[in-house]
Amino acid sequence: MAEERKMALVLATDEYERIHAASLMASVAAMSGIPVQVYVTMEAMKYFRKDGEPFPLKSVGEKIHEKKAPTALDLLRQGKELGDLKVHACAMVLDLFDWKEEDLSDLFDDTIGVAAFLNMTEGSQIIFV
Repeated sequence: MAEERKMALVLATDEYERIHAASLMASVAAMSGIPVQVYVTMEAMKYFRKDGEPFPLKSVGEKIHEKKAPTALDLLRQGKELGDLKVHACAMVLDLFDWKEEDLSDLFDDTIGVAAFLNMTEGSQIIFV
């Protein structure tokens, strides 16, 4: 019997285009029946706050915005609504910056550490962005 496919993404970059591409992959995978776990950490966290910094855009990001294509956050929301996609905030980053869960986007399912993420993604393909 074939093992169930699972995907795990770690978003650590501050580059919007990379976050957008990973969010698109996560959303499509979730909507295709693949369970997806997304862990947001390091520099990416600042864009997932309620009062988050605007993403600096490069040429592709500018085109995404210009064409009014779904944003990275919209893609993750769609994946959550239409598939099995969970988004986790990095506990260490919240601690480093004295942020609270209330400071974060409503996109997050919870706040966890790396060990918990690794345990819940055992057997998953992990993509680090």
